[in-house]
Amino acid sequence: MPLSTNIKHFRLASGLTQEQLAERLDVTRSTVTQWETGWSSPKIGRIVELAQAFDIDPARLMFDKTPPPGAIRARAVDTVPVPVYGVIAAGEPIEMIEAIDEMEVPVSRIGGHTEYYFLVVRGDSMNNEILDGSYVLIDPNAEVHNGDTVAVNVNGDDATLKIWHKTANSVILSPNSTNPEHKDLVIDETSPDAPNLRVLGKKVWAMYPEG
Repeated sequence: MPLSTNIKHFRLASGLTQEQLAERLDVTRSTVTQWETGWSSPKIGRIVELAQAFDIDPARLMFDKTPPPGAIRARAVDTVPVPVYGVIAAGEPIEMIEAIDEMEVPVSRIGGHTEYYFLVVRGDSMNNEILDGSYVLIDPNAEVHNGDTVAVNVNGDDATLKIWHKTANSVILSPNSTNPEHKDLVIDETSPDAPNLRVLGKKVWAMYPEG
């Protein structure tokens, strides 16, 4: 199994929360979440520290074929924990904040996979389908088609949620809003000044938290 899967498996087996593990290693919770979701990988020194925290040999952490932790929880309570990666704009692109929380999601919605994550929406440029403050579930592995709502990373550190449309030479990011001030963002991919775009994933579900 991937190192990320093993980190989460052995953390849960050790009865540690992400916060507790982060405190032991003197890192942030978002760092632990990134390790567990594969967004970044710990260096060898951190792998040794993780193994010590779990009271296992580092080789087990790197190479054991452990069952996915999401699948373990799915059999017990029919939900899996999904990380919340902070704020994404539904307006002008803004800086994307790292993981801030974790939410339980029905297995029936994501099939027990652990690659999914949530982004919190701020803004009204998508308010015909996604309200300000909503939690949007993103599938980073889904194939994106024209008309899909996607999370897009702009120039490496900005992110926005928009409707995706790709032509032969351009990408169009469109709002879906009652606010007429929001306009299409058209990016000419042939231009040397075009921003670097990376699709972070496709929206598969959105929920507005109560209270």
